[in-house]
This record gives sequence, structure tokens and C-alpha cells, in this order.
Amino acid sequence: MDTLLLVGLLAALALTFAGTAVFFARAWTGRREDGEYGVFALLSLSLAIFAGFAALAYYRSEVPGTAPSFAGALSGLVAAGVVTVALLLVFALRYGRVRAWRRIAAALALAAAAFLTAIAAGQWWEPLPPELPQIEWLGLSLRSVDFTPRPAAIAFYALVPAVAAATIALVGRSYLRSRITDRVPEGLTALLGAIALGVAVVNDAAFALGVHRSIGALPLGFAAFVYGVALTLVSRYARTVTVLGERTRELGQRTEELESSYRALDRAESELVRTQQLAVMGELASVVAEKVGAPLAEVDRAVAALHRPATGAADASAVLDAIERQTAHLDRLVRDLLAYARPVTPQAARLGVRELFERSLGPLRAAETGDAAPIELVVEVGDDATEVLGDPDLLRQALENLVENAVESMQERELGPGEHHRLGLESTRQRGSEAPVVVIRVTDTGAGMSAAERLQARRPFFTTRSEHTGLGLCVVERFVAAHGGKLTLESELGQGTKVTLAMPMARAPRRPHAPPPAGPGAVT
Repeated sequence: MDTLLLVGLLAALALTFAGTAVFFARAWTGRREDGEYGVFALLSLSLAIFAGFAALAYYRSEVPGTAPSFAGALSGLVAAGVVTVALLLVFALRYGRVRAWRRIAAALALAAAAFLTAIAAGQWWEPLPPELPQIEWLGLSLRSVDFTPRPAAIAFYALVPAVAAATIALVGRSYLRSRITDRVPEGLTALLGAIALGVAVVNDAAFALGVHRSIGALPLGFAAFVYGVALTLVSRYARTVTVLGERTRELGQRTEELESSYRALDRAESELVRTQQLAVMGELASVVAEKVGAPLAEVDRAVAALHRPATGAADASAVLDAIERQTAHLDRLVRDLLAYARPVTPQAARLGVRELFERSLGPLRAAETGDAAPIELVVEVGDDATEVLGDPDLLRQALENLVENAVESMQERELGPGEHHRLGLESTRQRGSEAPVVVIRVTDTGAGMSAAERLQARRPFFTTRSEHTGLGLCVVERFVAAHGGKLTLESELGQGTKVTLAMPMARAPRRPHAPPPAGPGAVT
């Protein structure tokens, strides 16, 4: 009857250990960075198996003439004990924040495998007697057995107290560290449980080595240890949840503050944009009035001259030429304003760079028909930069604007004896970029720009030529930006100018390239 009472107690412990294993396994899946939860779940599962085999062994000990069955249960108990002792030290290493715990755990796994092999081979103890003796322990009448351990068992039971001592040391060190660093120290219950486990280990090791006759107290010692550690870990988990809750609330407050600041910033930005738009509209109106006013005044004077009776045929022809020039200037101004202000949505296609260069040489050919000095054209298309991805009309217009600026700049610079102007169109592949990029360069040997002019060159309506609108380079930059490209400008006074366009490159020569979405590519 006393044995059945102990069997029930051990079965209850097995169920408790199993429940602890499930709880901490679920806690570990929610917080994998807390690795001791996972190791403790494995230790608790191993203890559940250990306590289950202990209950089975005591139950078998009450069945007369069943020593072989008892021996089988006892072998399972010892095997579970080997695994449990290894996991105990692994947990203590992880709990104590030992950096080399993984390497030590690997060595423990090899040692445990060697001990389990000895158990499976029947090299743990001598054969058990057919009848188990009766002993009295703490007022209980129980069956016991006199073990005759073999070398493997002797080595194991000699190591177990060392494992228990290491566990007590690691848990104790963690507790002392917590007393120094933490506002609320943790780990006292785990330390008390480790000490109780150490007492049980000494008792069972002495019993297994034949020092005294008793029953195994390890299940009770492990129960004290598990409960002590569980209280520590649950307390830590509760504090972590509390801290996370506080941080979550603090983060929510910060998020609300950021959203409020964002709304205020958005309102301020809207006001700033509106103010800038009004300023730009005022500047635009002033510049347009200035740009349109002068041609209109000249046209008005020409028309008045035509109305005079004294105007002869020759004078009338000159007046009409002046009207034609100013009308062309106004037409160019309108076209440049529309190109600058109209939203740009490129229709992407694969373009041959050499063909694009040929289509943009209209201003150069027009200059060749006049009296200006000849210009040498140099076209270089890299073997790995033969195609570019973009809108044919927009890129042609952009390059045409650059070529026209280059031609006019070269016409403004006087040449010395034996000199000649040079216009260069070049394409190369940009190295080191994530996406394939073609670099197109337009170079000239014209008048160039001073440092002050170079800084103002990209500003709308800035020009050093009275017949120009000052929007040509701005239009080019808008077209390039609409393709996801970038424009850079280099120029030295009296040395010439180099404009570089970094443009997206077609990836494959023969694969159709779908046009990009209009949203990100559109520029307003």
C-alpha cells in the first residue's frame, strides 16, 4: 500500500513536469531570444519521462517474481536520468549566461550517448536478484535493491554530484549578479531549488554506489529545482510582459505625437508650397512680361512703320523680316514654356544610341549651311552602351537642345589660326551602379561659362543670350529626371562645356521592355 502511494506521487510529479514543459515550450515559441525557456522545456519533458519510469519501477517492484520487468523499468529510469543530468547542466550554463554553452552542450551530448550505449549493452550493473528486499524509509515500507554498479555506472554516479555542484554555482552566481544589477533581484527560489537538488543527488549517488540503503530522492529534488526555477522564470516573464506593455504604451504615445507632428509639418509644407507657388507665379509673370514685351514692342514699331506712306519696298521687306524674327522668338518662348510647365510622362522604349545621336544633329547641320566656322563632329558609341531606355521624342528634344546650345556657344568663341571647333557625342556604360546605366556626354569647345554662370545655369529663365528664353537646360533636366536619370554640368570659361546624362539602359537587346508605370516617372 505504501508503494502505491509513492507510485501515485511520482505519477503526479510526471504530469506536473509535463505541464511545465508545455508551458515553457509555448513561452519559448513566443520569445525565441530567451533560449533558457526552450532548454528548460526540454529539461521538464525529460523529468516527466524520468518520473514516469520511477513510478513504473516502484509499481513493478510490488509484483512478485517480476524482477526482469522491474529491471526493464529501472533501465528506462536510468536512461532518462542520464539525459536529464545532461540537460540540467546545459540549462545551468544557459541560465548562467556562459558564452561557451553550445560547445559544452555538444560535449555533454557525446558523453550522454556513451552512457546510454552502456545501459543498452547491459553494462550498467550486475544482474539483479529475483526477489527485491523490503526496507523501511521515513515510516514507509518499500521495496529496494542492492546495486552492484559496473565501471560506466560508477563513472556516471561520480560525475552527477559535480554536475549538481556546477548547477548550484551557476545559479548562485546569477542570483548574486541580479542582486547587484537589478532593482528587484531574481533567482532566490531557483538557488534554493538547486541546493535541494544537490542534496537529493548526493543521496542517490551514495545509494547507487552502495554507501547506504535508501530509495531514489532525485524526483523530489528535481521537483524542488523545477518549481524554484519555474517561479524565477515566470516572474521574469511577467516582468518582461509588463515592461513590453509599458514600452508599447510609450510607443503608442510617441506614434500619436509623431502623427500630430507630421500633420503639423504637412500643413506647414502645404503653406510653404503655396507661398512658393505664388512666388514662382509672380516671377514667371514678370519674366514672361519681360520676354514677351520686347518682341511685341518691336512688332508694334514695325507695324507702325508699315503704316507710314514714306516706307518704301526695301524698308517694308526689312520690317517684315524683323516681324518674322520676333514672331519666331515668341513662338519659341511659348514652346519652351509649354515644355517646361507641361507634365512629362515618358513612353519608354528601347532606343539605339547612335540613331538618337543622328536625330539630334539638326542644329549642327543648320550651322554648317551658314558662314560660321566648320565644326568637327566626333561620335563614339561604346560597345556595351548601344541602347537606352526612354521616350524617343523627349530624348531627341533634350539632345537637340544640348547640341543647339553647344553650337551657339562655339559660334560665340573666336578661333585662333589653325584651330577648329569640336562637338562630341559619346555613350559609355556606367560601372559600379546597381541598375544598368548608360552615360551620354555632349561636349563642345565653345565659350564656356564662368563659375557664377555655371551656378545659375539650371535656374529657369537664366540666359546670357537675348534671343533665348533661359528654359532650354531646365527642359532637358526635367526630361532626364522623368526617365529616372540625372544631369550634371561641367564648364570652364574659354574652355568649353560638358553635359553628362546618366540614363537607364535597356537590359536585353532582343527582349521587349514594358514601359514603366506613369506614376513614379511623371514629373509635374
